[in-house]
Amino acid sequence: MPRSIGSGVFRSEEMVLCQLFLQSNVAFETTCHLGELGILEFRDLNPKMNAYQRKYVDEVRHIGEVQRKLVYLNQQLINENIEIVKPDVEPLIPRYREIIEMENRIDVIDTKLRHINNYLDSLRLKELELIERSKILDKTTELLETTRRQRSYSVNEGNKIYTATGLIRSEKALAFRKIIWRVCGQNALVQFYDVETPINDVRVNEYIQKKVFLIMCPGQQLFIKIKKFVMLSMRYNILFRKPKHKTLSAVAAAENFQTWVIQFTKLRGIFATMNLYQKTEKGFLVEGQACVEKVPTNSTPPTYFRSNKFIKGFQNIVDSYGVATYREINPARTPSSRLMGAFSIYTGSIYNDVSQKASMFLGPVSSFPIISIIPMHQPYPFGVDPAWQLSENKFFFSILSNETLSNSWRISNVFRSHSSLFNHIHRKTSSAFSPSILIDFINMFLMKYPDKPAYLAPWFDHKQLIQTILLILALMQVPIMLLVKPVINQLSEVLWSMVMRAGFASSSSNDLVRIATTYLAFGFWAILTVAILIVMEGLSAFLHALRLHWVEFQSKFYQGSGFTFRPFDLKQF
Repeated sequence: MPRSIGSGVFRSEEMVLCQLFLQSNVAFETTCHLGELGILEFRDLNPKMNAYQRKYVDEVRHIGEVQRKLVYLNQQLINENIEIVKPDVEPLIPRYREIIEMENRIDVIDTKLRHINNYLDSLRLKELELIERSKILDKTTELLETTRRQRSYSVNEGNKIYTATGLIRSEKALAFRKIIWRVCGQNALVQFYDVETPINDVRVNEYIQKKVFLIMCPGQQLFIKIKKFVMLSMRYNILFRKPKHKTLSAVAAAENFQTWVIQFTKLRGIFATMNLYQKTEKGFLVEGQACVEKVPTNSTPPTYFRSNKFIKGFQNIVDSYGVATYREINPARTPSSRLMGAFSIYTGSIYNDVSQKASMFLGPVSSFPIISIIPMHQPYPFGVDPAWQLSENKFFFSILSNETLSNSWRISNVFRSHSSLFNHIHRKTSSAFSPSILIDFINMFLMKYPDKPAYLAPWFDHKQLIQTILLILALMQVPIMLLVKPVINQLSEVLWSMVMRAGFASSSSNDLVRIATTYLAFGFWAILTVAILIVMEGLSAFLHALRLHWVEFQSKFYQGSGFTFRPFDLKQF
């Protein structure tokens, strides 16, 4: 996958903040898939909640109990030297019903192993006790045989001798002898006999070297201990049979142990992650950071601009010319920010033009002698002085003032090179040469079409034919522009003089007739004004605005080779 220079090793990856809205019934499965992909770092949307106030705290605690059972099972497998079977493939995350089945199996195995271990521990304690007694019997039997042979001169028959025997650690034998002598004085006989083999003490789970001690003092004779030795042999039979059942249970658990560990570890991470989600009325709100990775493709993404009811109209005008290329500057921002409707009202106020007639809201500030106009020592407050409507050159003055203002705005509109600069910075395009449009226009009028140098090569196909046709059409328009006079202003003057003024100048003495005549004249004048001046002139102005925006403005930077982003939206149906 292609990456930008310096990404990954020398510079950290570009990150993006994502927001997801998940329904409750698919939140678990979605989190599982995101976890398998490993591309999103979730953010905690419940920072004010502690660990016990989260939604899935019970599930996390329950899985923790299952994991503790698995730890105990792992210890038993190690103790029995049973090899744990590793899965060939990565275990899948179980579903809810599968989780319950797994928990039941683990609980049955855990209960069975704990019961067996408790029983075996009790048996080992009994075994240890009997082993210690057997060692004592072995050593005391030797002592009693010696005592029997020496009875004639050792003690009197009427005297009784009490004996005490047991096992003690070898390192504690000397300290034990001193304590007995201090307690009994010289009336006790203490002897120690080494045990040849170390004894496995289940209480500390290690082999310990011990000694048999024998304490003899005048008193009660030894009790019969042969019965204890018989019980020891019975215990060995039980201990040899019981671990076989335990081994079978452990072997059955070892087959699925590693799979269970992986699955429940993932489940605990999933529920811990879901505790970061923010609960809403219909599901969960999820936020997270993810790396931005571009999929290699030759296709161009669609174009999408955020708009509202106000901007949508201007956007449709621009899109009718051509949809902006992906990540290109949007030309619709300029007309929407200029507010063409308000701008037309403003310019109309400057022209002092209401339905092609001068208004008298502020009154004239100029007087008309016979020969020239003499200013009355102050300029007109705003716009064009309506006194110009009484002059003979009012049409030329009106056209001159309109064109002057239009050209000033047109120049600011044409030289909007910053949009081209923004596109150049974003695309990072470069060229080995810079074509000159001035040289190309000169060659167009001179009918020259060179191929060298490279910047004079044709910019598009059939350039010679198209430029020749445009040149002929331009030459044909010269006499037309010289012969035709401006008609719109004269037409408005004709409508006012021939229609509206005729209604006002009715010679009838009847007031009702004069009112009806004025009413009909106004209606006829209004219809013609709307149909001819407003509709025709408005359409002409609109087409002129499109030409300015499309040709003179957008041609400076606009590529317009994209296509509109059309997502699946049920609201559009």
